[in-house]
Amino acid sequence: GGGGGGGGGGANRLRFARLPPRLESNASKAAPDGFGAAEHVLLIGIDGITPRTLNDAIARGDAPSLAALRSRGAWSDEVRVTQPSSSLSSWASILTGSPPEMHGVHLAAQLRSEYPVRPASYPEGVRYPTLFTALREARPRLSTAAYYSWPPLSSLLGQAELNVSALRPCGSCDGCVKVEPQLAAEFVKALKRQRFALSWVYFDVLDECAHALRAGDRDAAYTPLLRTVDEWVGRIVRALHASRMAKSTLLLVASDHGRDAPTGR
Repeated sequence: GGGGGGGGGGANRLRFARLPPRLESNASKAAPDGFGAAEHVLLIGIDGITPRTLNDAIARGDAPSLAALRSRGAWSDEVRVTQPSSSLSSWASILTGSPPEMHGVHLAAQLRSEYPVRPASYPEGVRYPTLFTALREARPRLSTAAYYSWPPLSSLLGQAELNVSALRPCGSCDGCVKVEPQLAAEFVKALKRQRFALSWVYFDVLDECAHALRAGDRDAAYTPLLRTVDEWVGRIVRALHASRMAKSTLLLVASDHGRDAPTGR
């Protein structure tokens, strides 16, 4: 719902939003094959994609892999981003399950300034625990992996918690267009020899290119990029099937924030 002003009646009355966000499910009411018996968890992170852009692409047939996942899974396009709406802060919240006031990450600029990242109730210099931390403590023999292209994300990850840490920096729109297909291919190849219990694959190309493109060119250039990312997702899903992991894998696809169309931010 929206907000109204003032203390009058009728049209000015404040309306409150629904809580929690609606979760749409296209899965059958009967538990699907493998439900509740996941042996693997894979998080695919797509930086900076908006629900409107994704919904339009699915309607046009430009995102068949993501459409297929939605058709047999559960989804919501009403989830709110953490504040501030910043990539590093948002990914920290996704990986820790905690808001910025707890994990202490507010802006990527913290990594380049004198202002330290200090999690609540932890001494300075301590990294707030993530999903990888929890798994390593609970089941230390299970394998973990992170494949990503944005260097600041390494500040969220403890290397002792990862069996594989593959950082392939791109740093620009053109760089990510070249680097991230290789990143996807590297993860697909790894699935042939390793059955990760918890893994995270992160793609930055949509966010980097949306920042770089001019307003008049953004929509025309964005659709092919989204189609490309959808192809990478499809390759990963096919690799899960080829490795006979699909029925025992909980696959999550998430973005960290949306985008303001006029400015590209």
